[in-house]
Amino acid sequence: MKNNKKILGFVALATIIIFLVLACSDSSDDGIEYGPTNYGGTMSFSGEQVWIPKESTRISESLVKFTENRIINPIFILYDFNLPPPYIKSFESVGSGNIVNGILNFTVEEPDVLKLNDSETLFWAFFNVWYGLKAIDIDDKNTKVNNLMIITSEGAIPSEGIVRENLSGTKTSLTGEYVWYLYVDRDCTITASKALYNDSVYIHTYNAFNISLKKGWNTICKSETYNTGGNPTYSIQLKNPYHQWVIQEF
Repeated sequence: MKNNKKILGFVALATIIIFLVLACSDSSDDGIEYGPTNYGGTMSFSGEQVWIPKESTRISESLVKFTENRIINPIFILYDFNLPPPYIKSFESVGSGNIVNGILNFTVEEPDVLKLNDSETLFWAFFNVWYGLKAIDIDDKNTKVNNLMIITSEGAIPSEGIVRENLSGTKTSLTGEYVWYLYVDRDCTITASKALYNDSVYIHTYNAFNISLKKGWNTICKSETYNTGGNPTYSIQLKNPYHQWVIQEF
């Protein structure tokens, strides 16, 4: 689970770092274009530019074009709570792709049900605070589900993760937003109530949400907004902004 959180949570870390060094952040993006929120059984992307983080005091200069080549592996993680932490049973390949001169191309197929986790595992892995506070539920508890991860590897060990994300800000707040590609084996609805978590330094606000997923690949957008006091607010929506694909080492 440690590697999984690191892959999916790097936007939050980048957000905090940039927020601390910004004297005046850029204005937030207007007119963002949105794509489909459901891709059915097969999902493909081609001709997508990949970016890499760069140290900067301005959001607009925090990414530069990636120009190298990589073989990439779209995967699912299967968990087994009978194993020692981080409970990872296996990494399951669900597609193929590459990066050529910084341009990403990949396809993921409709996965076998044996490569899917149950909904409770999903809540534990990706909605962990809502789950820990018993603030999340699904209307069909027989739903099988998993979240796409895109990695590069050196041998059998994942070395880099690729996430679609965006940073935007004003003079008083900064938001990191990134997209999950979630596969479900049936139509279902996930609901969560508002939850608060105090870590003794900051108060974390987890907003209520209601997302209706269709069988196949769905796009879930999570945002993390930090105000001048550092207190973050997290939100979940069913939407698909055309954000940048960012590669980062684990």
